Amino acid sequence: MTPTSRLRFVERTVQVPFEDYKNVTESKIVPILQQWWELEQNIIDRAAGKTQGEWRDVPIEKEQA
Repeated sequence: MTPTSRLRFVERTVQVPFEDYKNVTESKIVPILQQWWELEQNIIDRAAGKTQGEWRDVPIEKEQA
């Protein structure tokens, strides 16, 4: 598969720990960055606007000080 320059944000609901309580979580909506990966054999179909592939999550890293 080949990565493309197509990016999007989607929102997902995740469970996060709630303050200092044990076994208590709360739902939080977080934005997730995704990138479109297309199948290599579909390069010919790109001119027709028809490509097959999938959206993959882009890992986000924190800067190290």
